[in-house]
Amino acid sequence: MATVIIPCPRCGGQGHGNWNPDNGICYRCKGNRQVRIDTARHLKALGFLRSKYVRLLGEVRAAEEKGGDEDIEFARRALGYCVESGLRVRSDLEAAGVKL
Repeated sequence: MATVIIPCPRCGGQGHGNWNPDNGICYRCKGNRQVRIDTARHLKALGFLRSKYVRLLGEVRAAEEKGGDEDIEFARRALGYCVESGLRVRSDLEAAGVKL
């Protein structure tokens, strides 16, 4: 695998956005409009997130069976963050031309 340069997915390759801090400069690309994607590292991260998703899904199901409302909410929130991160990494890989 290689390092690939893609338009910044956070700001859409604009280098800035409609947010106020730091005069709207994108925090991901720092205004450069492009980001480098290390595809090997992203693939490892995606594999890690997939295994974490399976573990968290088991925790959600166990918490549902146990009936602890606090445990269920925590596990569901963690599962949601895992899904968001996985989608972001997957999107970066697809933008870099990696077939999944």
